[in-house]
Amino acid sequence: MVPLRTRLDSALTRWFATSTLSYRQVGALVGPLVLSQAWIVGQGVLNPVLVAPVGQSAINAVSTVEYLNMLCASVLMAVAAAGSVLAAQHVGASSLRSGGADHGEGVRRAAVGTVWTATLVGLAIAVPLALAHGAVLDVLLGPLGRDAVALGRVYLLAAALSYPAFGAV
Repeated sequence: MVPLRTRLDSALTRWFATSTLSYRQVGALVGPLVLSQAWIVGQGVLNPVLVAPVGQSAINAVSTVEYLNMLCASVLMAVAAAGSVLAAQHVGASSLRSGGADHGEGVRRAAVGTVWTATLVGLAIAVPLALAHGAVLDVLLGPLGRDAVALGRVYLLAAALSYPAFGAV
């Protein structure tokens, strides 16, 4: 009888390994993406639960603004994914040139550029959204009443302030 660990290792290798990456390396690449998505979805589920005692208007406001948060977070994660691709290209290019050594400078530049780009994209989203929050919320929450719009305004402004920081992280 083959031990469970050996069978599991064989199955994971067969399903997830490639000719150049082991399943452990693939897991190390996919893990942060799964965690970030779980964080965003968890926040989207938890925030309405936290404001439920305040009332129906608060739940409506937070739930609606949370959709905007997910959209903005997805844009910022797309920028981060593009930065990962750039870093991988630097690693691959230096591996071809020098046999795998000395790819740190290109990767460092790609990482710094990605952080700055994501931060600036976060600002580019946050500033117009903060300036036009009244109009945005009137369209999204107007039919729900003035109370929902007022509560949504507070939550949207607080969320918009976090977008540049979310981009930097």
